Amino acid sequence: MLCEFYNNELDTTVLVIQKAFLCSSVLTSRDWEEVIKFIRKDSEPIIAQSKVLQASVLHPLNQLHPVKEEYQRVFLKKLISQLEACGEEVSDDLYKNYIEKLSSSRELQECHYRHFRIDGKGYITLQESTRFVTDGTTGLQTWEGGLALAEWCLQHSSEIVGKRVVELGCGLGLTGLAVSTTCRPLSYTLTDCHPSVLSALSHNLQLNQSLLAGIDVTTRLLDWEDSGAFGLPNSVDLVLAADVVYDERLFPALVNTLHHFLCDKPARAVLACTERNRDTLTTFLQYLAAKGLVADELPCPEPATFRYSTTPPIRLFCCSARIQRLEPQYVEHTEREDRDG
Repeated sequence: MLCEFYNNELDTTVLVIQKAFLCSSVLTSRDWEEVIKFIRKDSEPIIAQSKVLQASVLHPLNQLHPVKEEYQRVFLKKLISQLEACGEEVSDDLYKNYIEKLSSSRELQECHYRHFRIDGKGYITLQESTRFVTDGTTGLQTWEGGLALAEWCLQHSSEIVGKRVVELGCGLGLTGLAVSTTCRPLSYTLTDCHPSVLSALSHNLQLNQSLLAGIDVTTRLLDWEDSGAFGLPNSVDLVLAADVVYDERLFPALVNTLHHFLCDKPARAVLACTERNRDTLTTFLQYLAAKGLVADELPCPEPATFRYSTTPPIRLFCCSARIQRLEPQYVEHTEREDRDG
Protein backbone atom coordinates (compact mmCIF):
# COMPACT_ATOMS: atom_id res chain seq x y z
CA MET A 1 0.00 0.00 0.00
CA LEU A 2 1.65 3.21 -1.13
CA CYS A 3 0.05 5.82 1.07
CA GLU A 4 1.19 9.39 1.57
CA PHE A 5 -0.57 10.29 4.84
CA TYR A 6 1.88 13.14 5.01
CA ASN A 7 1.52 16.56 6.62
CA ASN A 8 3.99 19.17 5.41
CA GLU A 9 3.16 21.32 8.43
CA LEU A 10 4.56 18.82 10.93
CA ASP A 11 7.70 19.80 12.79
CA THR A 12 10.87 18.09 11.56
CA THR A 13 11.30 16.35 14.93
CA VAL A 14 7.79 14.94 14.75
CA LEU A 15 8.40 13.71 11.20
CA VAL A 16 11.54 11.87 12.35
CA ILE A 17 9.61 10.21 15.18
CA GLN A 18 6.76 9.34 12.82
CA LYS A 19 9.10 7.72 10.30
CA ALA A 20 10.88 5.73 13.02
CA PHE A 21 7.67 4.64 14.76
CA LEU A 22 5.90 3.42 11.64
CA CYS A 23 8.81 1.19 10.64
CA SER A 24 9.33 0.04 14.27
CA SER A 25 12.86 1.40 14.36
CA VAL A 26 14.71 1.74 17.65
CA LEU A 27 14.73 5.38 18.77
CA THR A 28 18.09 6.70 19.89
CA SER A 29 18.77 8.81 22.97
CA ARG A 30 19.17 11.78 20.64
CA ASP A 31 15.74 11.10 19.13
CA TRP A 32 14.16 11.19 22.59
CA GLU A 33 16.02 14.34 23.55
CA GLU A 34 14.67 16.06 20.46
CA VAL A 35 11.06 15.00 20.97
CA ILE A 36 11.06 16.06 24.63
CA LYS A 37 12.64 19.38 23.63
CA PHE A 38 9.90 19.81 21.00
CA ILE A 39 7.18 19.25 23.60
CA ARG A 40 8.69 21.42 26.32
CA LYS A 41 9.42 24.42 24.10
CA ASP A 42 5.80 24.55 22.92
CA SER A 43 3.63 27.14 24.62
CA GLU A 44 1.03 24.39 25.05
CA PRO A 45 2.93 21.16 25.87
CA ILE A 46 -0.26 19.08 26.11
CA ILE A 47 -1.11 19.97 22.52
CA ALA A 48 2.47 19.16 21.49
CA GLN A 49 2.07 15.73 23.12
CA SER A 50 -1.09 15.25 21.07
CA LYS A 51 0.86 16.02 17.87
CA VAL A 52 3.39 13.31 18.73
CA LEU A 53 0.59 10.87 19.52
CA GLN A 54 -1.23 11.66 16.27
CA ALA A 55 1.96 11.16 14.29
CA SER A 56 2.65 7.75 15.84
CA VAL A 57 0.14 5.55 17.69
CA LEU A 58 -2.89 7.35 16.24
CA HIS A 59 -1.47 7.70 12.73
CA PRO A 60 -3.95 6.45 10.08
CA LEU A 61 -1.53 3.79 8.84
CA ASN A 62 -1.05 2.42 12.34
CA GLN A 63 -4.79 2.33 12.86
CA LEU A 64 -5.30 0.46 9.59
CA HIS A 65 -2.26 -1.84 9.77
CA PRO A 66 -0.75 -1.66 13.28
CA VAL A 67 2.93 -2.06 14.04
CA LYS A 68 3.97 -4.60 16.68
CA GLU A 69 1.99 -4.14 19.92
CA GLU A 70 5.08 -4.59 22.05
CA TYR A 71 6.83 -1.80 20.16
CA GLN A 72 3.88 0.52 20.73
CA ARG A 73 3.83 -0.21 24.47
CA VAL A 74 7.55 0.41 24.81
CA PHE A 75 7.24 3.63 22.81
CA LEU A 76 4.43 5.01 24.98
CA LYS A 77 6.07 3.92 28.23
CA LYS A 78 9.33 5.61 27.24
CA LEU A 79 7.58 8.81 26.20
CA ILE A 80 5.64 8.98 29.47
CA SER A 81 8.70 8.23 31.59
CA GLN A 82 10.76 10.88 29.76
CA LEU A 83 8.07 13.49 30.37
CA GLU A 84 7.68 12.53 34.03
CA ALA A 85 11.46 12.62 34.55
CA CYS A 86 11.63 16.27 33.50
CA GLY A 87 8.58 17.24 35.57
CA GLU A 88 6.28 17.75 32.58
CA GLU A 89 2.55 17.14 32.95
CA VAL A 90 1.53 14.05 30.97
CA SER A 91 -1.66 14.28 28.93
CA ASP A 92 -4.64 12.06 29.71
CA ASP A 93 -4.57 10.81 26.11
CA LEU A 94 -1.06 9.47 26.53
CA TYR A 95 -1.99 7.60 29.70
CA LYS A 96 -5.20 6.33 28.09
CA ASN A 97 -3.43 4.94 25.03
CA TYR A 98 -0.74 3.32 27.15
CA ILE A 99 -3.34 1.59 29.35
CA GLU A 100 -5.15 0.35 26.24
CA LYS A 101 -1.90 -1.15 24.91
CA LEU A 102 -1.24 -2.82 28.26
CA SER A 103 -4.68 -4.41 28.24
CA SER A 104 -4.14 -5.77 24.73
CA SER A 105 -0.80 -7.37 25.66
CA ARG A 106 -2.56 -10.58 26.65
CA GLU A 107 -3.61 -11.19 23.06
CA LEU A 108 -1.20 -13.18 20.91
CA GLN A 109 -0.29 -11.13 17.85
CA GLU A 110 0.57 -13.48 14.98
CA CYS A 111 1.57 -10.73 12.59
CA HIS A 112 2.23 -7.01 12.53
CA TYR A 113 3.08 -4.35 9.97
CA ARG A 114 5.95 -2.03 9.20
CA HIS A 115 5.66 1.10 7.07
CA PHE A 116 8.74 2.45 5.30
CA ARG A 117 8.62 6.01 4.07
CA ILE A 118 10.22 6.92 0.74
CA ASP A 119 10.36 10.67 0.28
CA GLY A 120 8.15 11.87 -2.53
CA LYS A 121 6.46 8.47 -2.83
CA GLY A 122 4.76 7.65 0.46
CA TYR A 123 4.87 4.49 2.53
CA ILE A 124 5.61 0.91 1.59
CA THR A 125 3.62 -1.37 3.90
CA LEU A 126 4.83 -4.86 4.77
CA GLN A 127 3.12 -7.52 6.83
CA GLU A 128 5.58 -9.52 8.95
CA SER A 129 5.40 -12.47 11.29
CA THR A 130 5.72 -11.56 14.95
CA ARG A 131 7.60 -14.80 15.59
CA PHE A 132 11.35 -15.03 14.98
CA VAL A 133 10.88 -18.38 13.22
CA THR A 134 7.65 -19.29 11.41
CA ASP A 135 7.11 -22.49 9.45
CA GLY A 136 10.80 -23.27 9.79
CA THR A 137 12.04 -20.04 8.24
CA THR A 138 13.26 -16.62 9.39
CA GLY A 139 12.27 -15.16 6.03
CA LEU A 140 9.00 -13.69 7.29
CA GLN A 141 10.72 -10.67 8.82
CA THR A 142 12.69 -7.79 7.31
CA TRP A 143 16.36 -7.87 8.27
CA GLU A 144 19.04 -5.18 8.44
CA GLY A 145 20.86 -6.44 5.38
CA GLY A 146 17.73 -5.98 3.26
CA LEU A 147 17.39 -2.39 4.49
CA ALA A 148 21.04 -1.65 3.66
CA LEU A 149 20.69 -3.22 0.21
CA ALA A 150 17.56 -1.18 -0.50
CA GLU A 151 19.44 1.94 0.64
CA TRP A 152 22.33 1.15 -1.70
CA CYS A 153 19.96 0.68 -4.62
CA LEU A 154 18.18 3.99 -3.99
CA GLN A 155 21.52 5.79 -3.75
CA HIS A 156 22.66 4.17 -7.04
CA SER A 157 19.36 4.24 -8.92
CA SER A 158 21.04 5.43 -12.15
CA GLU A 159 22.78 2.04 -12.33
CA ILE A 160 19.45 0.20 -12.18
CA VAL A 161 17.26 2.22 -14.57
CA GLY A 162 16.22 0.05 -17.51
CA LYS A 163 17.93 -3.07 -16.13
CA ARG A 164 16.55 -6.60 -15.76
CA VAL A 165 16.87 -7.43 -12.08
CA VAL A 166 16.59 -10.75 -10.23
CA GLU A 167 16.57 -10.94 -6.43
CA LEU A 168 17.61 -14.11 -4.62
CA GLY A 169 16.09 -14.91 -1.22
CA CYS A 170 13.80 -11.90 -1.53
CA GLY A 171 11.89 -12.49 1.72
CA LEU A 172 8.95 -10.15 2.24
CA GLY A 173 9.82 -7.88 -0.67
CA LEU A 174 11.15 -4.62 0.79
CA THR A 175 14.12 -4.33 -1.58
CA GLY A 176 12.02 -5.28 -4.59
CA LEU A 177 9.28 -2.80 -3.76
CA ALA A 178 11.74 0.00 -3.04
CA VAL A 179 13.72 -0.60 -6.23
CA SER A 180 10.63 -1.01 -8.41
CA THR A 181 9.16 2.19 -7.00
CA THR A 182 12.17 4.46 -7.34
CA CYS A 183 14.77 3.00 -9.72
CA ARG A 184 12.61 2.18 -12.77
CA PRO A 185 14.10 -1.21 -13.72
CA LEU A 186 12.96 -2.80 -16.97
CA SER A 187 11.82 -5.84 -14.99
CA TYR A 188 12.17 -7.19 -11.46
CA THR A 189 11.90 -10.87 -10.51
CA LEU A 190 11.63 -11.77 -6.83
CA THR A 191 12.63 -15.34 -5.96
CA ASP A 192 12.61 -17.44 -2.81
CA CYS A 193 12.52 -21.13 -2.00
CA HIS A 194 10.03 -21.21 0.88
CA PRO A 195 6.28 -21.47 0.10
CA SER A 196 5.32 -19.52 3.24
CA VAL A 197 7.65 -16.69 2.25
CA LEU A 198 6.24 -16.57 -1.28
CA SER A 199 2.71 -16.53 0.10
CA ALA A 200 3.55 -13.61 2.42
CA LEU A 201 5.35 -11.88 -0.44
CA SER A 202 2.27 -12.12 -2.66
CA HIS A 203 0.19 -10.57 0.12
CA ASN A 204 2.64 -7.68 0.45
CA LEU A 205 2.70 -7.08 -3.29
CA GLN A 206 -1.08 -6.91 -3.17
CA LEU A 207 -0.92 -4.41 -0.29
CA ASN A 208 1.34 -2.21 -2.41
CA GLN A 209 -0.22 -2.84 -5.81
CA SER A 210 -0.80 0.86 -6.51
CA LEU A 211 2.93 1.53 -6.72
CA LEU A 212 3.52 -1.38 -9.10
CA ALA A 213 1.21 -0.11 -11.84
CA GLY A 214 2.96 -0.38 -15.19
CA ILE A 215 6.03 -2.10 -13.72
CA ASP A 216 7.02 -5.63 -14.73
CA VAL A 217 7.30 -7.35 -11.32
CA THR A 218 7.06 -11.12 -11.02
CA THR A 219 7.63 -13.75 -8.34
CA ARG A 220 8.85 -17.31 -8.68
CA LEU A 221 9.93 -20.28 -6.63
CA LEU A 222 13.68 -20.85 -6.81
CA ASP A 223 15.54 -23.49 -4.83
CA TRP A 224 19.29 -22.96 -5.26
CA GLU A 225 19.98 -26.63 -4.55
CA ASP A 226 17.86 -27.64 -7.54
CA SER A 227 18.13 -24.51 -9.63
CA GLY A 228 18.43 -26.47 -12.86
CA ALA A 229 14.83 -27.58 -12.47
CA PHE A 230 13.49 -24.04 -12.40
CA GLY A 231 14.55 -22.78 -15.82
CA LEU A 232 16.63 -19.85 -14.62
CA PRO A 233 16.41 -16.82 -16.91
CA ASN A 234 19.59 -15.96 -18.79
CA SER A 235 18.76 -12.37 -19.69
CA VAL A 236 19.63 -10.66 -16.42
CA ASP A 237 21.63 -7.49 -15.88
CA LEU A 238 21.70 -7.32 -12.08
CA VAL A 239 21.31 -9.88 -9.29
CA LEU A 240 20.50 -8.65 -5.78
CA ALA A 241 20.55 -10.59 -2.51
CA ALA A 242 20.56 -9.67 1.18
CA ASP A 243 21.39 -11.75 4.23
CA VAL A 244 21.72 -15.00 2.29
CA VAL A 245 25.28 -15.73 3.49
CA TYR A 246 24.77 -17.46 6.83
CA ASP A 247 24.77 -21.25 6.34
CA GLU A 248 27.88 -22.83 4.84
CA ARG A 249 25.86 -25.86 3.75
CA LEU A 250 24.07 -23.62 1.23
CA PHE A 251 27.18 -21.99 -0.22
CA PRO A 252 27.80 -24.46 -3.09
CA ALA A 253 24.21 -24.11 -4.30
CA LEU A 254 24.14 -20.33 -3.87
CA VAL A 255 27.46 -19.86 -5.67
CA ASN A 256 26.35 -22.14 -8.51
CA THR A 257 23.21 -20.03 -8.90
CA LEU A 258 25.27 -16.83 -8.97
CA HIS A 259 27.63 -18.46 -11.47
CA HIS A 260 24.68 -19.17 -13.77
CA PHE A 261 23.75 -15.50 -13.89
CA LEU A 262 27.28 -14.07 -14.07
CA CYS A 263 29.50 -16.51 -15.96
CA ASP A 264 30.50 -15.22 -19.44
CA LYS A 265 27.99 -12.40 -19.12
CA PRO A 266 28.27 -8.67 -18.39
CA ALA A 267 25.84 -9.04 -15.46
CA ARG A 268 26.87 -8.42 -11.89
CA ALA A 269 25.48 -9.17 -8.44
CA VAL A 270 25.29 -6.94 -5.37
CA LEU A 271 25.13 -8.82 -2.07
CA ALA A 272 24.48 -7.33 1.37
CA CYS A 273 25.90 -9.55 4.11
CA THR A 274 25.45 -9.04 7.83
CA GLU A 275 28.76 -10.19 9.27
CA ARG A 276 27.72 -12.23 12.29
CA ASN A 277 30.67 -14.57 11.84
CA ARG A 278 33.76 -13.42 9.93
CA ASP A 279 34.92 -16.97 9.20
CA THR A 280 31.59 -17.78 7.56
CA LEU A 281 31.83 -14.78 5.26
CA THR A 282 35.46 -15.58 4.43
CA THR A 283 34.46 -19.12 3.48
CA PHE A 284 31.75 -17.79 1.18
CA LEU A 285 34.21 -15.48 -0.58
CA GLN A 286 36.52 -18.46 -1.07
CA TYR A 287 33.68 -20.39 -2.71
CA LEU A 288 33.12 -17.45 -5.09
CA ALA A 289 36.81 -17.31 -6.03
CA ALA A 290 36.96 -21.06 -6.61
CA LYS A 291 34.07 -20.69 -9.06
CA GLY A 292 35.81 -17.92 -10.98
CA LEU A 293 33.78 -15.07 -9.51
CA VAL A 294 35.32 -11.84 -8.25
CA ALA A 295 33.89 -10.01 -5.22
CA ASP A 296 34.79 -6.34 -4.81
CA GLU A 297 33.72 -4.78 -1.53
CA LEU A 298 31.50 -1.70 -1.68
CA PRO A 299 31.09 0.95 1.02
CA CYS A 300 28.04 0.28 3.16
CA PRO A 301 25.69 3.24 2.64
CA GLU A 302 24.83 5.52 5.52
CA PRO A 303 21.17 5.19 6.54
CA ALA A 304 19.11 7.87 4.83
CA THR A 305 15.80 6.63 3.46
CA PHE A 306 15.87 3.59 5.75
CA ARG A 307 16.91 3.28 9.40
CA TYR A 308 19.08 0.29 10.25
CA SER A 309 21.86 -0.73 12.58
CA THR A 310 25.35 -1.56 11.36
CA THR A 311 26.17 -3.52 14.52
CA PRO A 312 27.03 -6.22 13.62
CA PRO A 313 28.58 -4.71 10.46
CA ILE A 314 26.86 -5.00 7.10
CA ARG A 315 29.25 -5.60 4.22
CA LEU A 316 28.33 -5.16 0.56
CA PHE A 317 30.02 -6.91 -2.34
CA CYS A 318 29.78 -6.48 -6.09
CA CYS A 319 30.31 -9.87 -7.76
CA SER A 320 31.13 -10.54 -11.37
CA ALA A 321 32.81 -13.12 -13.56
CA ARG A 322 36.61 -13.04 -13.52
CA ILE A 323 37.88 -11.54 -16.76
CA GLN A 324 41.28 -12.75 -17.90
CA ARG A 325 43.23 -9.56 -18.69
CA LEU A 326 46.62 -9.42 -20.43
CA GLU A 327 49.37 -7.74 -18.47
CA PRO A 328 49.93 -4.12 -19.69
CA GLN A 329 53.53 -4.78 -20.75
CA TYR A 330 52.38 -7.85 -22.72
CA VAL A 331 49.73 -5.80 -24.52
CA GLU A 332 52.32 -3.15 -25.43
CA HIS A 333 54.74 -5.79 -26.73
CA THR A 334 52.05 -7.48 -28.82
CA GLU A 335 50.90 -4.19 -30.36
CA ARG A 336 54.51 -3.38 -31.31
CA GLU A 337 54.92 -6.77 -32.98
CA ASP A 338 51.72 -6.21 -34.97
CA ARG A 339 52.97 -2.84 -36.21
CA ASP A 340 56.40 -4.25 -37.15
CA GLY A 341 54.86 -7.20 -38.89
